[in-house]
Amino acid sequence: MDTISDGLKGILRKSPQQQQTEQFEVKMICRGCGAYIEKTVLGIEGVDYVDCNHKTGLVTVRFFSSETSLNNIELAVSNIGYDTPKYKRKVEFYTDIPRCCKHRDGTSGNDNHPRA
Repeated sequence: MDTISDGLKGILRKSPQQQQTEQFEVKMICRGCGAYIEKTVLGIEGVDYVDCNHKTGLVTVRFFSSETSLNNIELAVSNIGYDTPKYKRKVEFYTDIPRCCKHRDGTSGNDNHPRA
């Protein structure tokens, strides 16, 4: 009698065909922004890789389409205070982003913050 543990069943349900790699732009300024976005995106079920390049403003994400979507990922990034191609950041979530990145509203006192 063949039995498969629940953990192995979960792995088998995630086929390589369901795995997608996508890129999208995010208006981020520094490595702190990238780290904050990466932490958030990695917390989304179905995401197994994320890389934020603050110099190019690109987020690369690999996820299982059976568990999440690029739309959900972009929405999560917007909800923590960053603009994406589909969503503008929500002001009420803007308070938790790194201080240096609050320059867009002139709230950090450093409106000319260079890309680090």
